Amino acid sequence: MKKYLTLIVLTLFSGFAHATPEDGDIIIINGERWSLFCKPIYAEKDLYNKLMAILPKERGISTSNWDGYIAYWSIKDRHLCLDSISVEMVDYNARNTHIQLIPRKELKKIFKRHIRGKNIVANWISGNLRAAKGLLLYDENFSGYERYLDYETVFSVEKGRILNQQSFHNRLINDGFPGRNSESITEEMINTFFEFIVNNHPEHADLKWFDVCINDIKVDSLGNCIDCNISTRTKSHGDFESGNLAEVIKNYLMKIHPWRTYYIKGKYLSEFGNKRMYFHFPCNNYWKSRKKDK
Repeated sequence: MKKYLTLIVLTLFSGFAHATPEDGDIIIINGERWSLFCKPIYAEKDLYNKLMAILPKERGISTSNWDGYIAYWSIKDRHLCLDSISVEMVDYNARNTHIQLIPRKELKKIFKRHIRGKNIVANWISGNLRAAKGLLLYDENFSGYERYLDYETVFSVEKGRILNQQSFHNRLINDGFPGRNSESITEEMINTFFEFIVNNHPEHADLKWFDVCINDIKVDSLGNCIDCNISTRTKSHGDFESGNLAEVIKNYLMKIHPWRTYYIKGKYLSEFGNKRMYFHFPCNNYWKSRKKDK
């Protein structure tokens, strides 16, 4: 049974694609360098457009940093302050790069309305800001800033002023399913999965294909799956029907133990916690393989 359960979930999760995570800015906290999971300048379009206008065209651009700059921040007198902005200059002829700082006088021109004493205060910012450091533990969407490192601090900000902050020690507490070295998915494994469905639930024996949507997998501190949301759409004899396939798959998922479990910002999360995943299973491949065997 365990072999089949593992096969089912590996098959389900094989279709999840990776995208590029975004590089945020840098913030210095108590003398340490942390990643700031946002770009505060982008929140003020006028400032952003003015900054884009003065940045060198020869700067490096990547899928993780489309704007090609990194801003450096610090907290001074409980205010979020902009210290500097750097770009990576690319010399394609010499095949090398170097870091270049935007002159302070240029920054003062752009942010002149936000200068308080000697500091540039981000008083256009209100809301929560996330900063993190350490090794990557958990990546929720494989894109954007929805990823979690060993240590995280969340700042509550109002017009650039730090009202309060919360610190968290994120960690892996159970290295269970799916495991860091899950085997790759093959057509033979998919056929085996479908054969298991057919043998144990004959009402699905005439499926041509079925779609599955899985999201919000909840786990407890022991790695038990305590709930998840699953919906399916199937096709048999030209008609669409839901049947009980969603409940069948859900029951299988909840029998697997343990799931890989993280403790993130005071909550227990599975490897696939808040992700929404869609998968399509062409069952015709299974029937073709059966004919060849005969």
